[in-house]
Amino acid sequence: MVESAANKRAAARKRLLKLLEYQKEQLAIRRRILRIVGQASPKGVASEIQFERVGGSGLIPTITQLKQITALQGRLWDIMELSVNEELVILHTISLIDKPNYRALLQDVYVNGLTLSEISEEWEKPFNTVKWQHKRALEAFYENML
Repeated sequence: MVESAANKRAAARKRLLKLLEYQKEQLAIRRRILRIVGQASPKGVASEIQFERVGGSGLIPTITQLKQITALQGRLWDIMELSVNEELVILHTISLIDKPNYRALLQDVYVNGLTLSEISEEWEKPFNTVKWQHKRALEAFYENML
């Protein structure tokens, strides 16, 4: 059975959104880990050496901090694995697109996490041109979605 264009487009959007959600969740977990480390460290300790601390007068006991960080790191690894699997599918689909600038644009947005504004500056192209190319690149992506 041949998939309709609307179904292919919906499936492709779902994949791209899932990848972005995984990336956001990874960032949130990393922020939480840093917050726990900050709470457990005495005030005034430089952030570079907070991870070396084994005890002291932090806001939470060190053993509690280590348990929380270990649990969060496990969740982070799980999310990273899911993210990598999504990236592989997306990168394969991107690789099927004929135009190199469309491939580069989609990789920068969905894998490297750049905004269209950042790409516009980096590529030294007007924002509206990059926006238009992004639209066309997405259409090519939808067409190649397996």
